[in-house]
Amino acid sequence: MMASLGMLVYLIAQTLPKIDDTAEDGIRLKEHWILGYLEKADQKIKSVSEKVLRKAGVVLMRWENKVNQKVSKLKKETTNGGSLRELDASEKTKEEENS
Repeated sequence: MMASLGMLVYLIAQTLPKIDDTAEDGIRLKEHWILGYLEKADQKIKSVSEKVLRKAGVVLMRWENKVNQKVSKLKKETTNGGSLRELDASEKTKEEENS
């Protein structure tokens, strides 16, 4: 089984086109003058995007803290008897006492 699998891989490798690693006599990228500007632009874009993503992360953490504070307040209110049914019942009894 393994020998047949090895033979298949060998045959596929033989049929694939070969890539020539030698460079042509044309313009090479490392010698081209635009490459320096592209590398500088790439570094600038990376630094700006990193700063923007860090600030966005800070904003998201602040929002998360605010939401967690609201949730904890709501939990405290519900454990202290702050449900709407109990509030309605207490208001009705206060109205009856005042009447």
